[in-house]
Amino acid sequence: MAIDILYTDGRKGAVFAGSGRLKGAEFIAANNELFARDFATDPLLYVLFDADHATAVDVTNDDVRRIADQDVSASRQIPHLVVAIYAQESLTFGLARMWQVYVQLSGWVTEIFRDRTAAVAWLKKEVATRTGVSIELT
Repeated sequence: MAIDILYTDGRKGAVFAGSGRLKGAEFIAANNELFARDFATDPLLYVLFDADHATAVDVTNDDVRRIADQDVSASRQIPHLVVAIYAQESLTFGLARMWQVYVQLSGWVTEIFRDRTAAVAWLKKEVATRTGVSIELT
């Protein structure tokens, strides 16, 4: 149905908030929006994908591969990105694991969680460790 991008920490972070029935094209469109910025002047340190309000995910293996290809391509401009995925539902969690394997070439640090609080805590720790920046994400 929709993936909204909520920028946090002065645009140093982005939360992909998925709601309703999500399709592969919506993930691709959200990536296109996120990656349209100039990372040299507007750096991005982290992304949290929050699937808490998604009711279903209609994403194929080919969709996951296309999304990962976008990410690997974007990693040339944002090589030190930290990505956490919060997904309670088993199918979404499994698709996230598939994506994680495909984006290994990006060099990004990624992790998948079934608990949002744990995802946020991990992001805060990883961003601080890697960049020295303390984020306010809640």
